[in-house]
Amino acid sequence: MGQHDDERDRLIEQVFETQHAMMRSSLAAELEPLLDSTLTMQQFKLLAIVHFQGEQTISALAEAMRVSMPTVSGAIERLVERGLLSRREDPDDRRVRLVGLADDGERLFAEAADMRSRLGRDILGELDLDALRALADAYAQLAAALERRLGSGPAVAD
Repeated sequence: MGQHDDERDRLIEQVFETQHAMMRSSLAAELEPLLDSTLTMQQFKLLAIVHFQGEQTISALAEAMRVSMPTVSGAIERLVERGLLSRREDPDDRRVRLVGLADDGERLFAEAADMRSRLGRDILGELDLDALRALADAYAQLAAALERRLGSGPAVAD
C-alpha cells in the first residue's frame, strides 16, 4: 500500500469520525420536540414507522413493531386520543383500518425537521464561501458516487 492509500484511509476514517460526532450532537437538538412530548418509546416507534413508511394497517404496524395486535391497538388508541394518529376505513376493504399521522403528529415531525433545517443552515452559514463551495462540490461528488454504486436515479435534484 502506498503513501496515498494510507492518507486516503486516514482521511476516510477522519470523515467518518467527524460525521458521527456531528450527527450525535445534532440529533439531540433535532429530536428535542419529540423528546419533550412525553411519548413512551413504543409510542415514539409507532409514530416513526407511520411517519417514515406512510399510512399502515394495524396488522402491518403490529408486525413492524414485533408486538401483538392488541398491544399495537392499545398504543394506537392512546395516540389517536392525543391527536397524533388517525384511523380510517380502507376504501378497498371496509373491514380494514388504516392508521396515519394526524395533524398534531405531522406537526411534531415538522418541528423536528424544521429544527434540523435551521441548525444546518446556521452551521453552514458560519463557513466562508471557499469552504462552502468545497463542501458543495464534495457533496455533489458523494451523490454521484452513490448513484454509480447503487445504480439508482439521481441522488440529488437538479
